[in-house]
Amino acid sequence: MLKRGKPRRLLCDNAFIYHSRALKSACARLGIELSFCKEYFPEGKGKVEKHYGTIKSRFYEEAKHAGLGSLEELNKFWFAWLTREYHHSNHSALGMTPVQRWSIDEEKGFVERVSVEQVRRALMINEKRKAHIRTSLIRLKNRTFQLAPEMAGKTVNILYEPFKLDDHVEVWLDGAFVQVAHEVRPEANIDFSRKPERRRERKQNHAVLLSSRDYKNALMSAHEGEAIGVRDEYMAQTEFEEMAVRLLERDVTPDESEFLSKFFAENIPLKTKRTEYLFSQVVNAKGTKLHVRSYCQNLKAGLSKQRR
Repeated sequence: MLKRGKPRRLLCDNAFIYHSRALKSACARLGIELSFCKEYFPEGKGKVEKHYGTIKSRFYEEAKHAGLGSLEELNKFWFAWLTREYHHSNHSALGMTPVQRWSIDEEKGFVERVSVEQVRRALMINEKRKAHIRTSLIRLKNRTFQLAPEMAGKTVNILYEPFKLDDHVEVWLDGAFVQVAHEVRPEANIDFSRKPERRRERKQNHAVLLSSRDYKNALMSAHEGEAIGVRDEYMAQTEFEEMAVRLLERDVTPDESEFLSKFFAENIPLKTKRTEYLFSQVVNAKGTKLHVRSYCQNLKAGLSKQRR
């Protein structure tokens, strides 16, 4: 969502996990409509099943023989394949690649961005707990947290991050934030070395193929610079004019300033990094003495190629 924007609607099948309270809460906080496919009507989710089939027939087979050694490496390989291969492969039903289809919505202003904090808050788990009548303590995930004395005997909502339960949690009462409760650590000397080891299922080893391993390494190297969640911010008009002055290393005339303003209005949105890169390329090729019209004409040509 940080990279592509949030969806307006999330369509799921009727598996138990999709009816979870956590998913419903996250969608409600982000303003995403949560809907479900009609039971015993597979035609309604044909696109999803086709997507799964593509992943199984193409990515699974490569991953089995790529010599992956950890879940972290598998995740990196997955996002590299998704970004570099799937998103840039022509879709038979769309007649274009998924990235090109997404770009159309972005240009029309249909893509709604969300911040890291919005996503973090939306994914927090909300559970009810009753504070102990005498100690104001609560238990959560086999850990103990201390609430304020006035919370004793009250039923409160506890908010915490599901995969990062810190030494503190948020306490809410009747829809209002009350406090941050900190963990209480009992002074106990427990010898965890005596804890019996869990029996693990025997892993299925697949033969490592040189072609699959090289394919994985090439994709991950190409994907190295494309961090998930990092995107090129859009420029404001003042930032565009300041960039032109800085790269030209001179002040622009009132006529040039007016032209820059008009050019910006006709070509928004302009992404900061891409625009600055293209503008600097033109300046390096033509020098700094020409009218800004010349630089902008070449800049527009470069932007048009990028948007296509």
